[in-house]
Amino acid sequence: MRSLYWVGFLCVLSLACRPSASGPPVAVRVSAAELDATTIPQALEQLARDTFRLTRTLVVLDSSGRLLGREVRRGFYRPDSGLQWLQIDRIGSFPAGPLDHEVGSADRAPLAAVQALWPDPLPFLQPRQRNAYRFQSLSDTVLFGRMVARLHVRPADPERTGPEAFQGMLYLDARRLIGAVLQETHATLFSTERRFLRVWLRPDDGRLLREQILLELDPLGRPPYRFCLETLYMYDPQTSIDPPPHLPAFCRHAPEDLMALKPDDR
Repeated sequence: MRSLYWVGFLCVLSLACRPSASGPPVAVRVSAAELDATTIPQALEQLARDTFRLTRTLVVLDSSGRLLGREVRRGFYRPDSGLQWLQIDRIGSFPAGPLDHEVGSADRAPLAAVQALWPDPLPFLQPRQRNAYRFQSLSDTVLFGRMVARLHVRPADPERTGPEAFQGMLYLDARRLIGAVLQETHATLFSTERRFLRVWLRPDDGRLLREQILLELDPLGRPPYRFCLETLYMYDPQTSIDPPPHLPAFCRHAPEDLMALKPDDR
């Protein structure tokens, strides 16, 4: 029910990667027991104390990939005045969500939409559940001008299902988690749901840089659809903002390809 409640709540939501001049440092291998996963919850909580601009793109596609509706919101947040939407561009129409809220119908939204869905603590890092998952170190990759390690997580039993059957990709700068992709599939009373959460932090200060939510829903008695939400956060008022693409790249990809996408793959 938690996921459907937040699907309904999210449905009312109407980086420069600069290379280092000296070359990227070498990534440090970290085991699951050593990594610091508190960085993402801390970044989500830090938003309420920060000043920033944000661009939030909401896209809804039908089961064949046809665009049903798209909305782009540009806003500004200050702790003393809250979130203010400065511009809203909207095309198409939006279906009703599982709780009969029209997707994109509200004027207000949480600062970080992924915060409502992010599992804290991560189940596969808990000592009692760690044996239920398998961890595989993959080749390092360059993000934000530095070399980072990748750790692939999957259930030990491929047939395991349920809300705790997470799999994902973790991106580590030393021992800090600076990026993550989580995936799960489960059934509820109202629908079958596949959920993908992607979060990226700025490695220099740990602030939230980008969040992406993709939900594939097959509601009972209604046509299935794909719900995509992407938010970019800008803390430097001098940073230019490129217009968002017509359709965010992560929303166009097949689910099995989402793990490999980098934050600049828009």
